[in-house]
Amino acid sequence: MPTDQMPEKTRSPMRRYAIFAIVTTIGLCTVWTAIWHYARNVVASRIDTVLSANAHGRTAIFCTDRDISGFPFRMAISCSKAGLQEQTRNLSAQLHGIKVTALAYRPRHVIAEVTAPLNISWSAPASPLNADWSQGRASVSVGDLTLDRLSAEFDNLSIKTGPHAIAARHTEFHARSAGNETPAETEQTDLAWSAGDATLAIQSETSAPFSIASTVRIDIPPAMLLTSGFGDRDIVVRDIDIRLIAAESRITATGALTVDRSGTTNGAIVIDTENIPALASFMQTLPSAIRAQAQTAIGAVIAMSKPVTNDKGSQVSRLDLTIRDSIIFAGSRQIGVLGPDS
Repeated sequence: MPTDQMPEKTRSPMRRYAIFAIVTTIGLCTVWTAIWHYARNVVASRIDTVLSANAHGRTAIFCTDRDISGFPFRMAISCSKAGLQEQTRNLSAQLHGIKVTALAYRPRHVIAEVTAPLNISWSAPASPLNADWSQGRASVSVGDLTLDRLSAEFDNLSIKTGPHAIAARHTEFHARSAGNETPAETEQTDLAWSAGDATLAIQSETSAPFSIASTVRIDIPPAMLLTSGFGDRDIVVRDIDIRLIAAESRITATGALTVDRSGTTNGAIVIDTENIPALASFMQTLPSAIRAQAQTAIGAVIAMSKPVTNDKGSQVSRLDLTIRDSIIFAGSRQIGVLGPDS
C-alpha cells in the first residue's frame, strides 16, 4: 500500500518514531560537541599551567603555535616548534614540529608524529647533536597509573655530532611491560632496538652497510625508564641478545648482567662470530679514525676464541666472557675493565 494511502493511525506512530530519532540524534550530537569542547578547554588550561609553571624554573618547556583539533572523535595537540631549556647543564633541545593524538574511545593510547630536525646542545665539551629523518612516529600506551608500552619508529634517520654521523634506513625502539603473572614480572621491561641498512661515517669516510638488532629484559618497570628513579637500586639485565650483521658475517652476543647501586657490574656474555673472513673485509670499510681499534678488538676476540670451520664450511668462533666486579675475564685471563675510563 502506498504511503499516501496508509491510514492516519498507522502513519502517526511512524512519524513520532522518526521525529524522536531525529531529536535524539541532534541531542546526542549537541551533548557530545559540548563535552568535546569542554575537554578541549580543560586540556588547553592544563597545558598552559604546565608551561607557565616551568617558564622560570630550571627546565623551561615551550610549544610554539599550539593548536588543539580533532573534533569529533580525536584530541590532537600540535606545535610548529617544541622543546625545552634546562638551565643547570645548559641543555637545550628543539624539535621542528610535533602532533600528539589520542582517540576519544581509546584515550590511553597516544600517538605522536614528530617532524625533523631535532637539535640538541649542551654545556659539555662536545659538539651539538642534530637528528634528521623523513618520517618519525611514536606511540605510548598507559595502563592503570603505569606505562605499559612505548614505541618509536624512524625512516631514513641520521644522527650527527661533530665529524661523526650514523644513519639507518629504518630504526625502531620498543619498550613494554614483561607481564603481570606475578608481582616480580610487573617490575620487568622488555626492550627491543634495531637499525637496518645502517652506516657509520667520520668526516668524508663512510662504512659499508650493516644491520644491528638487540633485545633484553631489564628488572625495571617501563615508567621508571623515563626517569632517574632507578639510581638507588640494582639493575638486572636478563636475556641479552645482540646481533650484528655486516656483509655476510654475523656477531651474536648473549648473556645477562647485573649492575649494583655503586655501578659495579657482574655477569657473563657469550660472543659467537660467523664467517670471519667476511667480517675482516667489512672492517676495511670502516673510517680510518676507528678502523685500527676495531680491527684490534675483533682480532683479540678471534685469537682468544680459536676459530674453527663448521659443517657448512664457514669459519666460526665462540668466546665466553665473565665479568666480576667490573673486570672482564676470558677464562682465567683478565682482558679489560668496565668503567668510564675503559
